[in-house]
Amino acid sequence: MVNRIFLFLTIILTWSSCGDDFESIPFSGNLMLPTEYSYELQISCFCIINYVGPHKIRIKNNVIVDYELVSGEEQDPQLDLTQFTIDALAKRVDELLAQDPVSKDIELHPDYDFPMSVYIDVDERIADEEFGYQITNFKVIEE
Repeated sequence: MVNRIFLFLTIILTWSSCGDDFESIPFSGNLMLPTEYSYELQISCFCIINYVGPHKIRIKNNVIVDYELVSGEEQDPQLDLTQFTIDALAKRVDELLAQDPVSKDIELHPDYDFPMSVYIDVDERIADEEFGYQITNFKVIEE
């Protein structure tokens, strides 16, 4: 009888530790992205149009090699484009998850496991601090 209880508890504990616990999975530093790829990025925040996008981005060896602000607006020369890389976005997600947000919705890319669609609300009592983004048209560029 004791062996059955022990087996049952072991199975339950093992099963409950499985799944997507985004608070315990750091995204930045663990990404296995291809050498060259492109994507479109739309930021969801209360920000200026140059930040919100949409942005078309091409990355090669972790460096932005091509960028276009799709809205047709003039690109702000002081806008730090490196914040739009998948690595930088994943780091931002890690930082927000570390704050124990009240709401989070994260969808991972099926092949590369980076956060593809994100919405995080850190504090429901504060307006305009929510952060989200969506990466679409992710394409690996053959070399």
